[in-house]
Amino acid sequence: MCNNRQLADVVNKRPAKLAELGHLNGFADAKLKKYGAEILALIATAGPRPPEAPNPFGNAFAEKADALTKKENALTKTRRHEEEKKP
Repeated sequence: MCNNRQLADVVNKRPAKLAELGHLNGFADAKLKKYGAEILALIATAGPRPPEAPNPFGNAFAEKADALTKKENALTKTRRHEEEKKP
């Protein structure tokens, strides 16, 4: 009825209403009518959302990724500026 990504989305978002469940990827009208009430009932009895697991790579990984993205954006901007200067 649901793939792993859809189930993970339900667990992470914890929708409380059919309309909220319908905003999740893969939950069209047919699936909402057939399974929506049962899914919402399961969510309601599941308790609070579990705490988020720590990032195994730590902040250093995220910081390096951000730095690389900034460098790439700067290079792209420089290239565009050089292209605009060409006759």
